[in-house]
Amino acid sequence: MTTLSLLKLKSLVNKDLQEINATIDEQVLEAAPDNAKQIFHYILKHRGKQLRPILLLLICYAIKPNISPDSKTNIVLVAAAIELIHVASLIHDDLIDDAKERRGQESVNSKWGKEIAITTGVYFYSNALCLISKTGSSKILESLSKAVKLMCASEISQFNHRYQFVSEQDNHYVVHGKTAALFETTCECATYLLNTSDYDQILKFGTNMGYLLQLSDDYMDVMSDGDQLKKSIGQDIHSGQYTLPIILLFNKLNAEDQAKLKKALLQGTKSLNILKTYFTKYNIAEDIKQKLLHYYQSGKQSLEMLEPSIYKDQLDTIITYTYHRAFQ
Repeated sequence: MTTLSLLKLKSLVNKDLQEINATIDEQVLEAAPDNAKQIFHYILKHRGKQLRPILLLLICYAIKPNISPDSKTNIVLVAAAIELIHVASLIHDDLIDDAKERRGQESVNSKWGKEIAITTGVYFYSNALCLISKTGSSKILESLSKAVKLMCASEISQFNHRYQFVSEQDNHYVVHGKTAALFETTCECATYLLNTSDYDQILKFGTNMGYLLQLSDDYMDVMSDGDQLKKSIGQDIHSGQYTLPIILLFNKLNAEDQAKLKKALLQGTKSLNILKTYFTKYNIAEDIKQKLLHYYQSGKQSLEMLEPSIYKDQLDTIITYTYHRAFQ
């Protein structure tokens, strides 16, 4: 996504994003002690891409351009809750992975320790629940609860399979739970907020967005220089998490080279140069491109039910950017 297209996208929903961020800040900082506020301010000063709130806004406007004030209030609440869930998951992910950097700054666990990271993540989750309760929607509560359940279950599965080469099917389960589930739920919440059942296919847009984003990240964790990811590369390897690109490589090797790869990966990030050589030799990039293309085409197809609008155009822009980001 070019700087110009990103600015255009942000300007389209800028007022709404300001309301969402104000809601997040008010909810998180309300009644918090001063020594906790400094931690929360530190986390919230770097907002990230905020893809999930933006997707919720764009889908709602694409379905119903003229949204009532009551619906708008609930959209802001749900978007803020979804972003808080995402941020909480990042805090806990960094703790599990022993990551030192997030969004261009020191991670919470690195700066304040694991106890603060655990408690802060739970605090953010609990504030998301508070916001959801204000909507009075049991459907939205159920949808987001299921997403968090999947996120946790897949994280446990991934942790229990550290330093193992799982099947593509098992990896798919992890990716769906870790990333795709919350995108899918974001789209589902949009239909609940507007009280419509005519747009169920839009859930597939979120699912495929999640797969695109995670697969791109997994590939770039080996092949990028880290600038795009805004975190240190090789983090998955360091924590013994062998993602799909590495699994695809392993399945192409003979027994002797598989043994060499296993030994190299135990060196953590020191194995990156070896991995890059293998990726090039066995053309892993082409395998990843084919899978990304499948998710991209499926995601774009789910947008066909929407009427032409600037909001639909921006949804197309986002998924197109996500498709291309690993190979720009």
